[in-house]
Amino acid sequence: YGRETYGVDIRAVDFDELQLEPESFDAVAFWGCDSNFYDPRGLFERIQGALKPGGYVYFNFWDFDHPLRPILLGDNKILYNS
Repeated sequence: YGRETYGVDIRAVDFDELQLEPESFDAVAFWGCDSNFYDPRGLFERIQGALKPGGYVYFNFWDFDHPLRPILLGDNKILYNS
């Protein structure tokens, strides 16, 4: 929908394998994927390099301590990111 309606570059890929051109994005959005980062610091360094000057990062994550989290997500993430 985003591609067709707004011409937005949308990718659903493994972050560790994502190839990004330097200074090629106005914004990068992450939604509910904090437990999928193998190397969070390295990923954010790569994202920073891929953003155009003045670019934005939008990020949200599952509430780790929410009582429904184990029911909805299972036990895939058992520790906080460090």
